[in-house]
Amino acid sequence: MNTKRRWVIFDLGKVLLDFDFTIAAKELARYSPQEDDRILKSINQSPLLHTFERGEWSEAQFFHKLSVE
Repeated sequence: MNTKRRWVIFDLGKVLLDFDFTIAAKELARYSPQEDDRILKSINQSPLLHTFERGEWSEAQFFHKLSVE
């Protein structure tokens, strides 16, 4: 049984679907030492999110930044 989890986070720009960042923040907080409200601030239209969206960080680098900042 493979227990490794993979995440896919992408931006639909709230054009096609209304995306609730609080759900993503709560799920990410399960695997991070950071609280979900702090993660929410980091992923909800923040410079951290924009850096990831531009492809400047891998998924692992983005999650690491979420976990330490």
